[in-house]
Amino acid sequence: MVGRIPIPTLLVVVALPTFAQTQQPFAHRGLLSASATIAPGWMLDQALTNIYVTGGFHLFLEDHVSLRGLAAWYIDEQQRSPLLDQNSRISFGPYYHFTFGRADVALGFEPGVSFAQLREPAGSDLSGSAPVRVVPNTALGASCTYYVWKYLHFFVEAHYLRSRYAGSSAGTLDLDELQAMAGLGWQVKVFGR
Repeated sequence: MVGRIPIPTLLVVVALPTFAQTQQPFAHRGLLSASATIAPGWMLDQALTNIYVTGGFHLFLEDHVSLRGLAAWYIDEQQRSPLLDQNSRISFGPYYHFTFGRADVALGFEPGVSFAQLREPAGSDLSGSAPVRVVPNTALGASCTYYVWKYLHFFVEAHYLRSRYAGSSAGTLDLDELQAMAGLGWQVKVFGR
């Protein structure tokens, strides 16, 4: 006689393969993950919020080490009288990953360059836009990623960006900002473990 299978037994039978699969970290050597998003940046020395379209990747060179690249295209500021006409950036650097099954927490350092263009105030001798300058920058970043499927993940990132613009009519300006990103990303395995 076949009896009914108790629900706790059914849950254990269904859940065990799931837990067994999450024992090994999902993020590993050879994984390439990428994302694109719209990101706000809050300037620390100015009461300004910049808006960027960003695209980035992590290429896992080892199980816990990746090379991170990020490009942030400056769109606009949310204020009526913006400080900048341009503040796009490109950066590359190493990240260290702490992996827990499908979860991944990473910390990293990204040196790079910004392409900054100040907007001079109306009425000044230099009214309008100053020339675009290449400005070195450094970013410290932290990210949390959860891999939901073989090809998709959710992520949250925060970056502190250090940058200084020298030679404006007001002297040297700190362009330091905090930048936040979140969204859905993609990943593929590009080479073996």
